[in-house]
Amino acid sequence: MIASENLLTFRSGAAGFYDLQSQSGTGNFGGFKSSCTSNLVVANGVLNAPDYTRTCSCSYQNQTSLALIHMPEIEFWTTSQLGSDAKSAGIVKQAGINFGAPGDRSSENGTLWLDYPSVGGRSPDLKVTVSNKKHELFRHHALKVQSSSGSDGMNWVAASGIINPQKITIAIQQETNAPPLPGIPIAGVEDDAEEDSKGQVKLHSSDLELGLDAGDPQVVGLRFSEIPLSASDQLESAWIQFTVDETGKSSSQLKIEAEASANPKPFVESKRNLSSRKRTKTNITWSPPAWTKVDAHGAGQATPDLKKLLQEVLSQPGWSKGGSVCFLITGTGTRIARSYKGASSGSARLVLKMKADTSEQIDLESKQSPAADTKHYTVKLTFTEPDEKVAAGQRLFHINLQGKQVQNSLDIRKQTDRAMQSLVLQFDEVAVQDRIELELVPADNSRYLPVISGIELINEN
Repeated sequence: MIASENLLTFRSGAAGFYDLQSQSGTGNFGGFKSSCTSNLVVANGVLNAPDYTRTCSCSYQNQTSLALIHMPEIEFWTTSQLGSDAKSAGIVKQAGINFGAPGDRSSENGTLWLDYPSVGGRSPDLKVTVSNKKHELFRHHALKVQSSSGSDGMNWVAASGIINPQKITIAIQQETNAPPLPGIPIAGVEDDAEEDSKGQVKLHSSDLELGLDAGDPQVVGLRFSEIPLSASDQLESAWIQFTVDETGKSSSQLKIEAEASANPKPFVESKRNLSSRKRTKTNITWSPPAWTKVDAHGAGQATPDLKKLLQEVLSQPGWSKGGSVCFLITGTGTRIARSYKGASSGSARLVLKMKADTSEQIDLESKQSPAADTKHYTVKLTFTEPDEKVAAGQRLFHINLQGKQVQNSLDIRKQTDRAMQSLVLQFDEVAVQDRIELELVPADNSRYLPVISGIELINEN
């Protein structure tokens, strides 16, 4: 490793560097042989890369020496590797979300802009949810975009974006160090799945739509392993605890069944792998209340008592302690819960309460998150018109922030007078408790769907 006042250089597959001035992350120069040792040498503003590769056999394109000077207007992206600090619990103080960007980048005011979806490598784990799963992304080279006046309209933020996200939710309370919830967790990606009305099974889903998925009835399967129960154990009650991934207020009626098997197999992506399983005679109906808070995991997200279902499974021939149980959920309406995306992803958990358990019992109400203090944020929204064919008056949309309309019929092209020009709208003293909700609603007379490039949050407290 070679160090200077503003730059660290090292070998990282290709020639690698870390910008100490902006602390924006690790970047790489590809396309030339960088040798097996560090050969990026900083000298008086010039980055020298002498050829150290006479005995190298790596098949890089160019074997040569280079001298590089800093050109900040050139598009260059990095990955942010902030270690444990990137995933620590706490309140978001300052951050940017850059939709469709190829990596992370810091701005002059100290905001670390994170790519969404994350494609550039490891990044801090901000919880961002986009309600429209069928959204589209766009990206242009940053040199094609003109910045608005001042330093806020950064062309590289406006060079990419998302089309028709509908509602964007950003959690400001990051709780990755929070203690795990009680119960038996989903153990892997093959233990929760969705099957649509055509029998197509999907693992690795970003969430679980209980009931209907965009109006399509589906089966949701949950498989819990290593159940510590024998057929003779005295079970007082049992329930599945979900965590909210997206809010939902419409009426919902769900039916919960179990697979009538002492050894249900993991789910696979074969046709009707869920619906073809033999069901228990017993079923439990559940009418969940409105889910109004993302990340909630309290009484409203807990199923009714599933004791009778479990007892029927435990009575199956061949059941033994440590076996697995599979639940199948169908119904009407929609509740969207977290799926398995790792041990700390907030996926479903099976909670068991034994009659002989005299310890302090779990109070479902206590699992609801306490009311958060109100904080105030400056919210900056970056837009650009990415399509040169769109004229003024053709892409119109309203902006709702925290449930209130803050902009009526925004016309990006009219305000910027050209496509590929950044536009920044700033909203001060936005009251926030646990999340920021931004909704883009097409105007009735709009020919094109809403777009947005970036969201910057600065905690005023």
